[in-house]
Amino acid sequence: MQKETISARIKKGPKTPYQVCAAKYKTGYVYVAQIASGKRVPTRGKGLEIKKWLENYINEQN
Repeated sequence: MQKETISARIKKGPKTPYQVCAAKYKTGYVYVAQIASGKRVPTRGKGLEIKKWLENYINEQN
């Protein structure tokens, strides 16, 4: 019997909101994190859509 590795268990687990957003908009996790942290300020295009999605996600949580 082979023991399951930590990385295999992490991949099976639920995704973070950043990962869900990145998959939805076909972009990288780091790009979404930069928008969320304020390191990137999107004004148009995909970045603005991601920012709106993150804002809606916050509002749904409250």
